Amino acid sequence: MDCPACARKVETATNRISGVVSSKVMFATEKLVVRVDEPMLFSQVEAAVIDAGFTLNALDGSSNNTTEQDQPSGWQKTFKDNFHILAISTGMAIAAAFKGSYPAMSEWLFTLTCVLGLIPIGTKAIKLAKSGTPFAIETLMSVAAIGALYLGETVEAAMVLLLFLIGERLEAFAASRARSGVQALMSLVPEEATVIVNNERQSKSASALVPGDIIEVAPGDRMPADGELVSSNASFDESALTGESVPVERLVGDTVMAGAVLADKVVRLKVTSKQGENAIDRILHLIEEAESRKAPIERFLDKFSRWYTPLMMVVSLLVIITPPLLFAQPWETWSIADLHCC
Repeated sequence: MDCPACARKVETATNRISGVVSSKVMFATEKLVVRVDEPMLFSQVEAAVIDAGFTLNALDGSSNNTTEQDQPSGWQKTFKDNFHILAISTGMAIAAAFKGSYPAMSEWLFTLTCVLGLIPIGTKAIKLAKSGTPFAIETLMSVAAIGALYLGETVEAAMVLLLFLIGERLEAFAASRARSGVQALMSLVPEEATVIVNNERQSKSASALVPGDIIEVAPGDRMPADGELVSSNASFDESALTGESVPVERLVGDTVMAGAVLADKVVRLKVTSKQGENAIDRILHLIEEAESRKAPIERFLDKFSRWYTPLMMVVSLLVIITPPLLFAQPWETWSIADLHCC
């Protein structure tokens, strides 16, 4: 998701499913929370998200669409993410190069570039319309590009698409940078923990820890959950959570937060936090709650945009059809006038 508007598209698509009570997307942490009346709706929710043009991953990071090995990396990912922009830019550059010597060919190249660039945007607009968001930005861009092509303004049509794609890419980059801090926070909790059972060490998933489990942590390891120190005093680096640059000494009986790094010696602790309730999870919950509380002006703009965009499109359609139908005016004149105004 590139922006909160994408989150609303996912919410709209999933809320349309029969049996779904409510759907909420946490944009910062990229979570989808769905309340249902009946079980076994996961496949329908996943299908709705995919139909809306997005990918749904499980909480463990897996995806039914691609495997980790299939994911591009490095320059391949960069090229794939920016292929659309590069293709349109290259097409426009070639068309501009022929504009002086072969104006007719240049015009056709601009048209071809615009049509090819419009296909994925138009396809996504159709998907969003089917999933309950008919007036998405993709729809408006498609209408604008088609209108510019109708007027013969091929350069403007291609430029509209190029600027839209560049804007989306910058928005995705900004969202990625904003999420990097949240992702770094989520990565503080290790996936595995060493549990002491009958005085023997056993490996256990951190997500499977329950209050009362005795865990052992070695120097340099991070705490997999909130725990009470039971073996001996020890120093912990809590800078990732509190900003304190100097390790803090904890005494027997003190509580140590998840994500803290043990500094000096092997210790044992008793887990005190339930799954999803450790210090890291509480910080993430606060971020999600802060994100869900919209300012009054933001709520107003959300409601305003839901009515303004379709209203303007209806008015535009009336400008095109009313004079020809009621006053016998030429269709072409009012179509061109309306498109120029838009």
